Amino acid sequence: MRAASPLRSSGDAGAVPMADEAVKQAESKEDLGEDVGEKTLLEQEPEKKHYIDQAKEEIPGLIVLAIVGVLLALLGIFLWKDFTWEAWVVVALIVFVCYMLARNYSPDVVLLFSLCILMVTEILTPREALAGFAEPTVFAIAMLLIIARGLELTGALDLLGRLLVGTTKNRVFLQLRLLIPSGIVSMFLNNTPVVAMMIPIAERASRKTGVKVSKLLMPLSFISILGGVCTLIGTSTNLLVVSLARQKDDSLSIGFFEVGYVGLPLFTVGLAYIVVMSRWLLRDKSGAMEEYLENSREYNVSAVVVPGGPAVNLSVEEARLRHLEHLFLFGIERNNGEYISAPNHDVVLQADDILYFCGKVEGMRDLLNVPGIRPVFEDSGIHKVARPGRRVLVEAVVASSAPYIGKSVKSAKFRTIYGAAIIAVHRYGHRLSQKIGDIYLKPGDTLLLVTRSQFVERFQRDTQHFALVSIINQPTPERTRLDYMRIALSVLLLVAMVGVTIPNVVTLSAASSAVVFAMLITRILTVSQARASVNSIVLITIAAAFGLGKAMDTTGVAAQFGETLLDLLKHIGDIGILTGLYIATAALSSVVTNAAAVAVMFPIGYEIVNGSDGSAAGSQNSVDGGSSKLTLKAVTILLMLGASSSFSTPVGYQTNLMVVGPGGYTMGDFLKFGLPLQVIALVISVGGVYLLF
Repeated sequence: MRAASPLRSSGDAGAVPMADEAVKQAESKEDLGEDVGEKTLLEQEPEKKHYIDQAKEEIPGLIVLAIVGVLLALLGIFLWKDFTWEAWVVVALIVFVCYMLARNYSPDVVLLFSLCILMVTEILTPREALAGFAEPTVFAIAMLLIIARGLELTGALDLLGRLLVGTTKNRVFLQLRLLIPSGIVSMFLNNTPVVAMMIPIAERASRKTGVKVSKLLMPLSFISILGGVCTLIGTSTNLLVVSLARQKDDSLSIGFFEVGYVGLPLFTVGLAYIVVMSRWLLRDKSGAMEEYLENSREYNVSAVVVPGGPAVNLSVEEARLRHLEHLFLFGIERNNGEYISAPNHDVVLQADDILYFCGKVEGMRDLLNVPGIRPVFEDSGIHKVARPGRRVLVEAVVASSAPYIGKSVKSAKFRTIYGAAIIAVHRYGHRLSQKIGDIYLKPGDTLLLVTRSQFVERFQRDTQHFALVSIINQPTPERTRLDYMRIALSVLLLVAMVGVTIPNVVTLSAASSAVVFAMLITRILTVSQARASVNSIVLITIAAAFGLGKAMDTTGVAAQFGETLLDLLKHIGDIGILTGLYIATAALSSVVTNAAAVAVMFPIGYEIVNGSDGSAAGSQNSVDGGSSKLTLKAVTILLMLGASSSFSTPVGYQTNLMVVGPGGYTMGDFLKFGLPLQVIALVISVGGVYLLF
């Protein structure tokens, strides 16, 4: 049973006989892709192509899975002879989790399923499996998400960006004015809302200054990632690693800025690399929105319903406006000012209705053959599509956990469910030219939507459906004195939280919760806004990660993995061990979530520090009978740095995914510009941890 969208406007349906209505509903279902009969050959072609392409995409993953299986079998035969069946179940679960997350399944569901298996097989007791949900770290992360939302609602981030970016036309100065404040803010707030707020500002700056947006957005994502490894609260992964370490050694102390001993030099060198090398390694390219502005006539055409003509009082379906080859009806403007967004098949046309279509201007010839419809040959650019207060043009990036992934636009019923009409789809720097309804959506696709402002309010913070939702050409808000007072108060509260957390006057959980209630009391945000800002996927993933790590410990999998890795790398010393841990963590976090990567790698790192015999050890215990000086603190900080070093792929980090379409980037762009930075991060991280910890 299909749920009606609260965002979609409906027209007045005319009186239609029941038999005719039944026929229309059946035809409509076929148009929406529902199963009401055999599909036409024309409809089958895009579906066949999609499944063929999907099968081709699965082949590399299946090959890797087969190789891993063979490798594990060989290790089991020759090295891991003492593994119990419980240990092999945990190994299988680790492979399963990594494979499913690499295929973009929702991480919270995958990790909860793994906990279910661990409890059913009695490898873990329910208390052990679910202990992560009682961790203070999980509560603190939830509070920090609310604080970030409060700062976002006050407009503090937007105001900072607008004031600092300015109108300089020099690329270097523009990048510095954009990147430095974004990086600094990312040291104290989750970088996802920071990047989400700065993308529209960067796009506006690009249009005003002529500096291509491709020179700004990937650098913005990278600097926000680098900023996150400068403080303990820079990312939720930092807090997760510290919490895992303190479970092993409650005397372990890691200061608020201690990770910054390595993170700040990495931030500085990374900023220099970005500013200098972006000139040569990032091509001047137009993003999805820039291309739209440059070619608006290619996307939008309009027509009028002729008064007294045969189309008056016909439904959209009856007027044959649902099956045009080159055009797609996304809006109707009534003569009385009413606007119908994403009109349904049964909306009845009225005299002087303005009909808005997306597609190609060649579609005008299709309109010429529709009785009672007259094309309008004037400019139909963005000013006619996004009139303030009535309809908005939105840039939305498909999230990796979106429920419509792998479905065509038509079969996903996108227009019906979301109340938004797609006028263009961009994928890795290229606009897809096939019919909109036949496009199968993938993570990172950038959708240009015509919708209403309610869509933005509903989905701007819903990262399960869209990684980014941004209104194009949103006017600068007019702020009152009260607004500025709220901005100042929210910033002061954040500073106070950091100030009392650094010297451990109070715990982070206590300080962050106090700030949240202060924001609620002062009306910086409402209870419903605070509740909506808590990302359950993030919290469940982190909480479940504790259980997976516990299973690796209790079954001896972590000890065996650590011993094997140690045997391979101990001959090249501590530098070799740290390098191996860093590369493994960074590689894993490039294909799965950071929390899952840390859940797998931390028990292994701990066993390397602790010694393969599994004896209890403090934070300063050495490896291999005193031959190594690695400490638990060194491994903990290294894992923080490694888990947040995803620069060479767009799918390894949320902010990378957010900038793919708006920046017009391809996979090759991330490899060319991100891989050298990945190497720089490896050298500084491993060298810094080795020298300092």
